[in-house]
Amino acid sequence: MFNYKYFSIALFFLFLYACNTENNESTDKNALKKEAITSKDQIYGTWKISEVDSIFDAKNKDAKLRSKIKSQGHLYSFFSDQTGSIVEGKKYQGTKWKLDGSTIHLTRIQEGLNKMEEIKLKNIQCYTKVKHPFFSAEIEGLGMFQFRQLTAPISNINEDPYHPINNQWRVTASKSETYKQMRQRLYNFTQHCHFLFKSALERGQNKVFSGNTASIYKYYDGAIALVDGGKVPSAWISNFYSPDEAMDTWSMAKKYFKNNMIRKTSNGGYVVANEAIFRDLLSKMEKDL
Repeated sequence: MFNYKYFSIALFFLFLYACNTENNESTDKNALKKEAITSKDQIYGTWKISEVDSIFDAKNKDAKLRSKIKSQGHLYSFFSDQTGSIVEGKKYQGTKWKLDGSTIHLTRIQEGLNKMEEIKLKNIQCYTKVKHPFFSAEIEGLGMFQFRQLTAPISNINEDPYHPINNQWRVTASKSETYKQMRQRLYNFTQHCHFLFKSALERGQNKVFSGNTASIYKYYDGAIALVDGGKVPSAWISNFYSPDEAMDTWSMAKKYFKNNMIRKTSNGGYVVANEAIFRDLLSKMEKDL
């Protein structure tokens, strides 16, 4: 007699095996085409550290640091004007970079402190024939990491949300700022948020990645809200000279929001509607600069 119970169990394990095989095929670098980096074009865009390739002892002093780097989702951006940015969690540093063989020389600019630090991404290997391009590289002194492409380059690099000119709001103020400077910081922050949506439109995406942006804005389908004053993220406040100046800047934003919300209907969907909201909001803020 045919035993349906054992037949069902067998099908279940066959399904698990098939899923496991498919997952291994998509992540096993040995099964992918590996090639040396030959052009700067191969690394333009924004890359997120997705894996730590190094095998390290749990007692190693750098083990916790490597784990933190992965969990925070560090972003490395490279632009054709030889500028770039590193966003570590919510913290930002502008960079200059150059490619020398299989090594990227990165000069991290600690803006506001007049300090510069050079690090190297060595032994770069690019992996192709995959949906989301990635490369592996050794961060000098820390080990091997995988960098998976988060966003491809857009036509106008000055409108990329991770270009340094759109991240000056992240540079911590070294001294008390005037109201004009605070309005400029608010405008630059809002412009960064706008370009998150505008660049998504250009890339044909229906989602926006904002995980590394501490924000006073919340996004909905056809609406943008201003967070309540008591819920302003500490990471956003930390960019200002003082919490008082951060909240003064939040109050400047509040004047543009009726009941803490701006709405706009659109047949184009979430990204289209919110890009238009930010465009109108920036136009109003620009008049007050």
